[in-house]
Amino acid sequence: MPQGSQDKANPELVGLYEQLAEFRNQMEDYYKKALEWKAKRDVLNKTRSPLVTKLKEEREQRDCANEKVAEFKVLKQGFSKEHEETKSLINKLNTSRRELISSLRDDPDRVRERIRKLEWFLQTNVLSLSKENELVREISLLEKKLAETKMIDEVDATLAPVIGRARAIKNKLDELRTQMLEQVKVSQDHHTKAIDLMKQIGDLKKQADEAHKEYVEAFNSASLILSNLRKTQGKIRELNERTNLQMTRKKEERMKDVQQRIEQIATQASEKVKKGGKLTMDELSVLVQKGFFDET
Repeated sequence: MPQGSQDKANPELVGLYEQLAEFRNQMEDYYKKALEWKAKRDVLNKTRSPLVTKLKEEREQRDCANEKVAEFKVLKQGFSKEHEETKSLINKLNTSRRELISSLRDDPDRVRERIRKLEWFLQTNVLSLSKENELVREISLLEKKLAETKMIDEVDATLAPVIGRARAIKNKLDELRTQMLEQVKVSQDHHTKAIDLMKQIGDLKKQADEAHKEYVEAFNSASLILSNLRKTQGKIRELNERTNLQMTRKKEERMKDVQQRIEQIATQASEKVKKGGKLTMDELSVLVQKGFFDET
């Protein structure tokens, strides 16, 4: 019996073929979905890749700026310490200067003029010993005040370069502070960009992970249906083999029955020939097949 006739004659086989067709359609649908999700996942990962590289660059530039800030802080601390020491020295010198000026009271030029007049008076006038000693003591006191004036000059001479150094340090501190703030801004800008990139990368990764999850689910569903499809194919193959075996056995039984019938006809026909009876066409045909007339 042809295969198609067997399928139509066997409802179980027809049902299995229908199930097989349904499994194939479902499997193709799931594989199609799996490939679509895989393509989407790959596009998202490809989009994310340059952003990861850019994030690395932004972090490196931010870290570089932070290193410069740290370097500027160290320099600033050193200059700040020196600036404080210089300010302390300036305060000490100013205190000494104020104390000297306070003790001097009179104008140095007036003191010098007074000494000049007193010396001239001593040289040009005849004075008593007591008066002369009095004027000498006064001149000595005035000269002591002039010596204090020289000390003020020495303090001023010492103070001037210290003040210059303090101003230079202040300018350097201002310069370092400006440079440090610039690097802080650079660091903040790169950090802000890095945060934005991390958000973009996170969103893309979330979408890619979801696409991968859908891909795995679709692929697993397709694989499960493929397994069921193969089981159905096995059932069809087993059923066909069993059907073919049954048909072969039936054919063999029919052949056996036919052979037995032929033997019966041959026996009957040979008896008729011996008795001189008339043979039918079937009997004659069987005897010819058996070679009965060849022997006589």
